[in-house]
Amino acid sequence: MAKKKKESSSVEHQKQRHAKRKSNSTKEKKGKKKERTKKAKKKAKQYAKLFFIIIAFSSKKKRCKNLEKRKERNCHFFFFTIR
Repeated sequence: MAKKKKESSSVEHQKQRHAKRKSNSTKEKKGKKKERTKKAKKKAKQYAKLFFIIIAFSSKKKRCKNLEKRKERNCHFFFFTIR
């Protein structure tokens, strides 16, 4: 009897975790994050036009090519001026 109870509780726990992963709140957060990055990219392009800045957008997996931020591998986007 004890073994069956343990199995059922673990299955319930898995279902709860799965439900948490697929909850609407996470989808909303992802949507908001995408909106923020879109706005950031738009603003970055505007600044680039004003100040002649080269913009490089990188994913978190890729290493940043900017000399100043080479240590920070997880930077989202970065600027460097033409010299």
